[in-house]
Amino acid sequence: METLINKNSSLPNLKDFTVHTRETENKGTGVFASRNIPAGGAVLKIYGDIVDLEKVWDHARFLQVSDRQFLGPSGLADDYVNHSCEPNCGIVKLNEEFILKAIRDIDMGEEITFDYSTWMNNDYWSMTCRCDSINCRKLILDFAYLDTKLQLKYIEMNIVPVFVIKSLMNKN
Repeated sequence: METLINKNSSLPNLKDFTVHTRETENKGTGVFASRNIPAGGAVLKIYGDIVDLEKVWDHARFLQVSDRQFLGPSGLADDYVNHSCEPNCGIVKLNEEFILKAIRDIDMGEEITFDYSTWMNNDYWSMTCRCDSINCRKLILDFAYLDTKLQLKYIEMNIVPVFVIKSLMNKN
């Protein structure tokens, strides 16, 4: 199954990048670049309705966007972006929209991934990792559990939301 998704060109600095979904070898459906994407480029808008924690039925399907709010599944390609411990993208919030941004050059055909831990705090959820990267952590946990050097790297890349950084500072 392959689905083409064109991005909304009205977003700031968002080029008309296209991605498609297909089955991966060991992670279910994934999202793949249909063309080369430069570092810093917008890859995909993340859609969905914001719901309170009490309405989250499956943390694997929701993106945490504040201490107690989550962005629900959209039914679009953004629902199929897989985790990697060595991601090629990160999520940024522009105005009130969530955008997947390339953190390095991405080649056509390459799977689009982000580190789920960058948007997780409060120990709501964990998951066995199947990214198969050489630096795989084997378990996806909150940002607070990442190595300090990796935390700083992600913060410097501006792909960690303020609510996660504040939570980390409160724990230290």
